[in-house]
Amino acid sequence: MSQCFDADLCRQLGNKAIPHYILLDPDGRIMLENAPGPSDPNLTLVLDRLLKGKK
Repeated sequence: MSQCFDADLCRQLGNKAIPHYILLDPDGRIMLENAPGPSDPNLTLVLDRLLKGKK
């Protein structure tokens, strides 16, 4: 495993691949640890749910 995956943040988030998408709120808090990528057709649905306050 590379050094990147040994970092505390990678371990906390369970990051096992690059790229790894994370959604943050305007204050920098994590909203979604394993967010879909930009080309994922479900991204719009996930964003809509998060904006409505649902996870």
